[in-house]
Amino acid sequence: MSATQFDAAALVNRSLRWESDTRYYIAFVHQDLFGDLVLSRYWGAKETRQGGERHERLTCLEDIEVRLQEILRVRERRGYRLVPSH
Repeated sequence: MSATQFDAAALVNRSLRWESDTRYYIAFVHQDLFGDLVLSRYWGAKETRQGGERHERLTCLEDIEVRLQEILRVRERRGYRLVPSH
């Protein structure tokens, strides 16, 4: 299990990127036009245009930190590694 901890306040308007040999996964924390916090996630294959996205409105920074920890656990279990964002 990873010891990585996320500070959601520091991640607003920043992205996290995970990669495997053939796939990528990006999580982006931002505010929408109404000021609500949104966790946007994008994923797909590196060599094709196949992929998807999901946007989730969350009520507070603590909820975002919890979701990011869940995402981290799943990504690592599936063989992804956290890489510097572009």
